[in-house]
Amino acid sequence: MDELELYGVAGLEAVIDRLRELAPSLPPRERVQAVVAEGRLHAVLAGLQQRDRDARREYLDGAEFREDMRLVAAAVPGSAAELRVQLGRLGVELPAPAVEGARVNRAAPRTVADVEALAVELKVAAEWKAKGEPLLAVGHVAGLCLDVHADALAVVLAGAPQLAGRFLALLEGADAAVVSGALERRMALTEVLRLPAAVRRSVAELLAAHGLGDVAAQIGGAT
Repeated sequence: MDELELYGVAGLEAVIDRLRELAPSLPPRERVQAVVAEGRLHAVLAGLQQRDRDARREYLDGAEFREDMRLVAAAVPGSAAELRVQLGRLGVELPAPAVEGARVNRAAPRTVADVEALAVELKVAAEWKAKGEPLLAVGHVAGLCLDVHADALAVVLAGAPQLAGRFLALLEGADAAVVSGALERRMALTEVLRLPAAVRRSVAELLAAHGLGDVAAQIGGAT
C-alpha cells in the first residue's frame, strides 16, 4: 500500500487544496515541485476513489445488500421516506429503476440457483411496494428481464416443480402470464420428447410448416 493512501480521500483532498492555495506565492522552482506533488496526490486520490466505487458496487450487487434490504424493510414500519432514512444509515440509496440497456444485457437464468436469486429479487420488490414505492418495485422487476428470458426460466422450472410453484406465486400481471405460458409450452414439449422418434418427427414437421422451426429443433425433428 502507498503510504499516502493512509491519509484517505478527505485527507488527500485537503492537502491538494492547501497546495493550490500556496502555489501562487511560491518561487518558480518550488511552484513546479508543488505542481508535481499535486499530480502525485491526484493519482493516489483517484485510486482510492475507484476502490471505494468498486466496493460500493460490489456491495449493492451482492447478497449482503439484499439481506440488509430485507432486514430494514421488516424493521421499519411506515412511509417510504422512513425507509430511505434507514437505508441512508447503511450508506446506500435505493437503486434507480432499471433502464432498457440493463434489460438487454442481463444474463438468462440457467440453473436452480439463478432462479432462486430471481425469487429473492422479487421478494425485495414486493417489500418496496409494501413500503409505498410501487414505481421502484415495478422498475426493479422490469430489470430482472423475466419476459425476455421466459423460455430459459421455463427450462429450469420444468425440472423443479416445487420451485416452479413458489416462483410463479411471486409473479404478477404480464410476467405471470408470460412465464406461465412458457412453462406450459415447455411441459408440452417434454411430453412430446417422450414419444417415439417417428411421432416426434411428424410433430416437428407440422410445427415447422407453421413457422415454428425453432421449436421443431428442440424436439429433434425437422428445422
